[in-house]
This record gives sequence, structure tokens and C-alpha cells, in this order.
Amino acid sequence: MRHLILTLAATGALAACAPSSQWGSTGTETASYDGCRVGFLEGGRGNDYVAFRDEQRYAADEAYREAWDAAYITCFDRAISEPRRR
Repeated sequence: MRHLILTLAATGALAACAPSSQWGSTGTETASYDGCRVGFLEGGRGNDYVAFRDEQRYAADEAYREAWDAAYITCFDRAISEPRRR
């Protein structure tokens, strides 16, 4: 369990730091991108984000689910701790 948490944290940190142009359209890159956008949206920083999670894939693909969750947590926490100035 501890290994899983560390893996999720590392994946999320990397995903949150990567510019969107480096994210592809397949695999865990898509999961990280989507999870981060939902995290920002639910954290209050998402006026221009479209929230998305491929529910079928999330249920069936462990790598997708782990990447999505890690990115969501990282970006949600960032949205809460660094709110946009209005």
C-alpha cells in the first residue's frame, strides 16, 4: 500500500508539472491530463476546464485509474493551496 501511495504521488507530481503539449492522447498520459483537469475544476480553478473521466476504462484499467487518481489529487491540492487571484 505504501508503494502504491508513493507511486501515485510521483506520477501526479510529474503529470502536474508537464506542459500539456507533452501529453499524448493514449495511455496514462491521457488519464493524468484528464485527472488533473477534474482536480483543478473541483478545487475551484476550473472555469475553462472540461471535466472528464473515461468510466469504463477507469473501472477496467488499473494503470489508467492510478494515473487519473494521482493527477487529480495533485491538481486538486494545487488548486486549493494556490487559488487564482481575481
